[in-house]
Parts: sequence; C-alpha cells; structure tokens
Amino acid sequence: MSKHLLKKRSSPFFIFPFTLLLTLLLALPWVSAKEPPKPKPEAWQINGIVAALDDGYDGVKRQALNKFNRYDLKNLKLVVQKPEDIAQKLFNILKNKTVDSFVRSGAASALGNLGEVAKPYVKEIADILNDKSVDSSVRSGAAYALGNMGEAAKPYVKDIADILNDKSVDSSVRSGAAYALGNMGEAAKPYVKDIADILNDKSVDSSVRSGAAEALGNLGEAAKPYVKEIADILKDKSVDSSVRSGAAEALGNMGEAAKPYVKDIFDFLKDKTVDSGVRFGAASALGNLGEVAKPYVKEIFDFLKDKTVDSFVRSGAASALGNLGEVAKPYVKEIADILNDKSLDKYIRSGAAEALGNLGEAAKPYVKEIADILNDKSLDPFLRSGAASALGNLGEAAKPYVKEIADIQQFSF
Repeated sequence: MSKHLLKKRSSPFFIFPFTLLLTLLLALPWVSAKEPPKPKPEAWQINGIVAALDDGYDGVKRQALNKFNRYDLKNLKLVVQKPEDIAQKLFNILKNKTVDSFVRSGAASALGNLGEVAKPYVKEIADILNDKSVDSSVRSGAAYALGNMGEAAKPYVKDIADILNDKSVDSSVRSGAAYALGNMGEAAKPYVKDIADILNDKSVDSSVRSGAAEALGNLGEAAKPYVKEIADILKDKSVDSSVRSGAAEALGNMGEAAKPYVKDIFDFLKDKTVDSGVRFGAASALGNLGEVAKPYVKEIFDFLKDKTVDSFVRSGAASALGNLGEVAKPYVKEIADILNDKSLDKYIRSGAAEALGNLGEAAKPYVKEIADILNDKSLDPFLRSGAASALGNLGEAAKPYVKEIADIQQFSF
C-alpha cells in the first residue's frame, strides 16, 4: 500500500476494499473456469469509483480499479450516461508514465472489460503491449485487455502471438498474451500449434506454459488435436504443478474430446500424494465435463466430506458438484450442512455456498441459511462474499436479500 495513503487516512475513498489479492487469485489457472457471474453495478457505485480515480494517491486508484474490475461492465451505458468519459479517464491513466505500474495495469484491464466504448483505444493498447520500454505489468494488463475486446482486437492477433513466442519477453507478458489468444476464438486458430508448442516446451517459464494450457482449453474445437498432449502434461509428475493444474482445467473445457481421460483426471483427484493445486484443477475439470463425469459424482462428494483431504481440494470438489447440476442434487442437504459447519474453514464453506448457488431449484430451501451466513458479521468476509454470490445466482428466491447482497459486494475484502 502506498506510503502516501497511509499518511492520508482521511481520504473519502479510503473505504474502498483492498481486493488486489483476490483479483490475482482469480487470474490464476487453478481457479475454477466456471466463476460466478460478476454483479451488475449501480450508478452510485460506478460514480464513487470514478471519483476515486481522480484521487491524488495511486493506492486509492489501485483499490478503485480492483473494485471496478469485479463488476460486469459490458453494458455500462445502461448504468451511467457517458461511459465513454470513463473509458477516456481509464486510457489517460494507462498512458500516464508517472502513475504506478500496477494502477496502469488495472486501468488496461478495466478498458478491456468495458466492451464497445473502449474500442477507440484498441490500437493504443496494442502499441503498449508491443513497447518493450513499458513496465511488464502494464504490458501484461494490455494483453489481457486485448483478449477481452473481441472483434476490435483481431487485427492484432499476430502481434499477440509474436509476444507469446518471444523468449526475450517477460513471462508475465507472455502469459497475458496466451490468455488473450485463448479468448480470440477463430482469429487465434492459426496459432494453436504455437500455443501447444509452448505448453510442451520445458524450457519455458511455468506461468507461460500454464497460460498456454488455459488458452488451448478456451479455444475448444481447434485445440482438440492436442488433447492427448494436454493429458500427457497432466500425467507427467516432473512438470510444475501449476502447469499440470492448467492442463487439467484445459481438459475440463474440451468436452467429449476429453472423455478418454476422465478416469485419469479422477485418479489425480483421489491421489493424496499429488499437489493440492493439481487436485483442485482435476476437481474443477470434472465439474466442467458434465455428462462424462457423472459416474464420479458420489466420489467427488465423498472428497468434499472427507476431513483428511486438503481444504483447497475439498473446496474444488464443492465447486465441481455445483457445476454438475442435476446429478448432484441428491447431495444438496449435505452440501448445506457443510456450509453451516463452523468447524470447517472458510474455503470449504465458501465452496459449498458456491455449489448451492449453482444448484438452482434444489437449493431454494436453503436460501435463508445462506442469507444467515451473509448477514453474520462475525464471519470471515471471504465466506460471506461466497454466500452473496450464491444468493445472486439463486434469482427470485433471493430477492428478499438484495440489499444485503449489494452491501457485501460493495465492502467485502
């Protein structure tokens, strides 16, 4: 946190939550590919954040941008009158070399999340990505932004692929380039082999290889010829755990093509000698594979219940059950019991909340219990935020708790 911010605690924007850690965690490849939908902001929330962007201290700007990027910003025109003014403000921060590099990176990410109104800046964002004199965290943010800008960024797909292939470029920038290609669909197809080669190259930094795995998973049909290679990475115990976890996540996004490897994925979930990040990735993959993972639903639930299993893995099992839908509904009461079990840590309980939020009609009898977690201020904010996300996914049944959901989303973390 900025030293200036510590000196000026009277700033009216000091209330903004410090969410950088959460933002970074959500960007990691071992986090479930099926994240809860982002909340839609109210005008007063956006106006407060935009005002904070004018604060003289970078620490306040950073916190405001972290908060901004947690919202669904694609239809900002429905919330504020001139979203193009916000895009201009963000671009001014991005190009200002006197501003903290992490703030500039956050501004780039925010532009990428704005959708249509940010398109006038796509060339300048691409120029920043290509500028080797720019700080690597800013270039990485520019890469992520381009990956979120759809059609407008397609003229720059070759530039992005060149960044990924350039071994002289910082690993965080190359990882951002991999992410961008994974989001660019048809335009990235000519570079699928390059991405697969990066994944298989043991001389490449693990964060870049993990990003390549995630990209292949996101490219779907075009990446299916490489499904065996991805599975081999998952099975190779000499490979860094973050890369193997990314490979598991990729398989989870490849549907029927991954069917021959479902048992392998499950075997990694149940192997207690395997790194917890890889096991979490395996759980997430099973949750994303739908029909082909149904034979393992009971065993996934058994992992959730098993107190000898790492809490991180158990939280992944909870998320997987929520993503498997109909076949997990027989376990809804037990999942609710886990949410209410005060002897369990916040990650397992939050995973249970997420699962309930994804189980729809079957979870409605437990809406009040989820709301009680949300309203209990003695509980950890991470758990309460998980409860808020669950209620947000339960639609009509959660309407009596709309105000509480908005409050925790505004001030948690």
